[in-house]
Amino acid sequence: MVLRTTYAPEDGRTIAWYELRQLLKAIDGTLKQQGGKLDIYKG
Repeated sequence: MVLRTTYAPEDGRTIAWYELRQLLKAIDGTLKQQGGKLDIYKG
């Protein structure tokens, strides 16, 4: 949708970009909070 490989209305693409930016902020915040000490094998 965001890459325009299929048709999507402009407002839908705008919302998709917004959601992707929010996700990026959440991921960056978690990475900073963990200080790079993420271990996928620990629960």
